Amino acid sequence: MKTWNIILIVSLSSLILVAAMPLRTKPASISEFHQETVLKLAVVNDIFFYLTENKQTVIALKNNKVEWMANIIDSCGTPNVGKPKIRSLKILNEKILITYGKHNHAELNVYNGKTTCLGSD
Repeated sequence: MKTWNIILIVSLSSLILVAAMPLRTKPASISEFHQETVLKLAVVNDIFFYLTENKQTVIALKNNKVEWMANIIDSCGTPNVGKPKIRSLKILNEKILITYGKHNHAELNVYNGKTTCLGSD
């Protein structure tokens, strides 16, 4: 039995849903997401940010190529309280501020995906 990562592409004006496919490794380009669904978050300096449907991984694409992928739960660990998924994101200057679980926080560098786990409040 295969596991499927579903990604959802959303823009402010429309919602695009496409068929799902297994995601095993880092995709090389946006074209490898064509059969998946992706949640489009934002664009900063020509870098497009996406969130996987399971709400654990942030993906950065530039010129239709994957710059980096960061799985917050794998990097920072399972939260003490709440579900292991990203609850909110805020882009501030060159960082993506993330709340996951109920009260856990992390930062991502928008250019290289370096994850800084900030702990919980």
